[in-house]
Amino acid sequence: MGRPAKTIPKDQYVRVAKLAGYGMTNQQIASIFEMSHTTFEKLLKEDEELREMMRAGKEQINELVVDSAYQQAVSGKVPAMTMFWLKCRAGWKENNQLHLTGSVTLEDLIKKSIEDEKKEDAIEIEKSKPKQIE
Repeated sequence: MGRPAKTIPKDQYVRVAKLAGYGMTNQQIASIFEMSHTTFEKLLKEDEELREMMRAGKEQINELVVDSAYQQAVSGKVPAMTMFWLKCRAGWKENNQLHLTGSVTLEDLIKKSIEDEKKEDAIEIEKSKPKQIE
């Protein structure tokens, strides 16, 4: 005669639903109930009520998180959440483009670059001079 089949008591189904809702994998849930992943998967396949509890647990937690995220986004108290919501839900995106007004010629850029190099060289020369004690 073999070992008795591992099961999850029906009074533990709510716990399974919560664990699934918290994001635990089937492997982790199986471990909590001291059974193999294969056994847990078999139970899920055979027990529609257990499967439904896990699905409902995930949906319930997701709904709570979505509500919390929404409340934070619209309150204005958590600017990061407001931006996250706008990017994900309203299609906003960050734009790293630089818009210049006026005109800049290549000649102006070269002159500015040369001036900057001369300034940097002068600073380096000044730094390398020995300091005189007065």
